[in-house]
Amino acid sequence: MDLGAPGSGDGLWRGPALATGDDGAGRRAVLVPALGFGVLGAACFATSGALGWLAEATGAAAPPDLSPNDPTLQRSLSMQATDHAPHSRTIRCVILDWAGTAVDFGCLAPVEAFVATLAEAGLTIDTASARGPMGLEKRAHMRALLDLPAIAARWREKTGAPPDETLLDRLYARFRTVQLQVIPRYAAPIPGLIEAIARLRAAGISIGSNSGYDSAMMATLAAKAAEAGYAPDVVISSDDAAHGRPFPDMAWQAAMRLGAPEAARCVKVDDTTAGVAEGVNAGMWSIGVTDSGNEIGLSLADWQALDEAERATRRAAAADRLRASGAHLVIDTVADLPDAVALLESRLAAGERP
Repeated sequence: MDLGAPGSGDGLWRGPALATGDDGAGRRAVLVPALGFGVLGAACFATSGALGWLAEATGAAAPPDLSPNDPTLQRSLSMQATDHAPHSRTIRCVILDWAGTAVDFGCLAPVEAFVATLAEAGLTIDTASARGPMGLEKRAHMRALLDLPAIAARWREKTGAPPDETLLDRLYARFRTVQLQVIPRYAAPIPGLIEAIARLRAAGISIGSNSGYDSAMMATLAAKAAEAGYAPDVVISSDDAAHGRPFPDMAWQAAMRLGAPEAARCVKVDDTTAGVAEGVNAGMWSIGVTDSGNEIGLSLADWQALDEAERATRRAAAADRLRASGAHLVIDTVADLPDAVALLESRLAAGERP
């Protein structure tokens, strides 16, 4: 586990300077790099129709406004009113990704579904390429795969035309069917997850989650995970938000539903570069996960079969990529999460902010 070096916080809600991303509908938007408000402020900012995007400058559509009577906003208002120490040096919630972070060691289920779906269409793709856009909403992920030069060239050879929206719609519909069939085989919790969550809850920390999976996929996965003892307090699916990763929508929604009073007291945990960037863009502490995640991409058995030197080499390369996406800390697996959160609390106590 590499817990990293402390950064220099200034108390602002801060993401990468003018970080950009695709919202899954082919639009580009720019994230405001510094906003001086917490989760409650984000909710109130949403009611103005802005929510942190320079929509007018980029042409990106803003997420739907929150009504003053929206339960999410009301819960945040209630928590803000009852939290008499808004700058307390304690973490209030941890928001975990699913495949590769909490369940499905190696993040195998999405890869299998993408590879199989493309193969049915006569498009062969290797697993490394299929993993490239991991963390995005799944339709955006399929779009990114079709945009790969090799895939686009093969489709052009096959049909005489480049991949288009009609193909994307057809392949994504088939992908959803395949993914729903595959998910139950990859729902086992990462070793140490159940114990880690118990320790965090014992410390008064709420557990949220989000995913690039849509609500139907998440219903299947969450039910299987619950059978194994993992049931987060909040589950946010990709179709619950106007924008997918690396935009902060899903992380903000989870934090507001959990009643977190400010971003600096929230932790996002993810095994993908897009998921790490989501946490940073949300103004939260962002923790990357190496051994069980997409950046290494091996099943538990295959990972354990490697000698220690090879594991160390692959772990270091994965950690470098996660840190390059903004991770404040990098851990081996979710089993290390309670100690990592304790370290973040010590950094908060020293006056550091994410």
